[in-house]
Amino acid sequence: MINFEKIFPIINNASKKAQLFGFIIMLFALLNIISIIPDIFGFMSKSGFVDPTINAKFLTTTKKLTLIDITSFLENLSIPYHFAFILVILAYISSLILFLFGYGKILFSFVACFLHTLILNSSFLTSYGGDQMLSFLLFINIIFSLEKNVPTKIFDLLFSFSIRLTQIQLCIIYFFAGFGKSLGHDYFDGNAIWLTFGLYMNENTFLQIIPYIPPSIYKILSLFTVIIELLYPFLIINRITRKWVVIEIIILHIAIGLLIGLYFFSIFMILLNLIAFYHDDLYTYFHNIRQKITKLKYAKTY
Repeated sequence: MINFEKIFPIINNASKKAQLFGFIIMLFALLNIISIIPDIFGFMSKSGFVDPTINAKFLTTTKKLTLIDITSFLENLSIPYHFAFILVILAYISSLILFLFGYGKILFSFVACFLHTLILNSSFLTSYGGDQMLSFLLFINIIFSLEKNVPTKIFDLLFSFSIRLTQIQLCIIYFFAGFGKSLGHDYFDGNAIWLTFGLYMNENTFLQIIPYIPPSIYKILSLFTVIIELLYPFLIINRITRKWVVIEIIILHIAIGLLIGLYFFSIFMILLNLIAFYHDDLYTYFHNIRQKITKLKYAKTY
């Protein structure tokens, strides 16, 4: 007989952790969508940078729902396209805000995940890794949002399942990312890091630091990236090496965020790693901050 408690061990304060992690996920999802609001028509609308028919060619042969499907339905109700497009985006933003204020968490966690998937399907050529990582975070947040609606023992099992699922997801992501890099030669001669800096780093910053970086540094950074990603699933299992792997991964993503500008991708990857392997420490850290703020408010009152 399968011992589910061994596979999905009981996690202390699962309900409180779910509340905290859900809030963090939805907050960063809100900041992410707000950050692209000025360019959202260019990214996803019919008159954007990429024609929707071209974007559709890159989706799988299976029909996937996109924003065009929703806006076309609204247009059939005599709602102008641009207004229909804005309504969908506002519905997504509203679902995030309402969740953050504690209204209908199950409903709005599902709505946010569904609408984000539509947005992701509609912007295949203009989306990047951060959008995919956010879609997974929004998915596990649906599980987190059940914390007040199912018995404690069942939710503990569901929470543990979501943690295991996140761990497996990260192991697959990093291993195949490293495997893909190892098939070429750019990550062995250092050209990959140099090209990444040249293409994505701020031009002024790049020109200022490039004279001071020896070619060997690019090779070391490239090899380090390949090795840490390839060995991630094996090193993360061992409790002795887990801490160092997570620290190195966090440093790697901080560097990606600061040097290349992929801020939300870095935040989402760091958040996934912490939820997956250090959820106790993450919860304790924010719990201590909350207690300090509460004490400060109490002290000011008197």
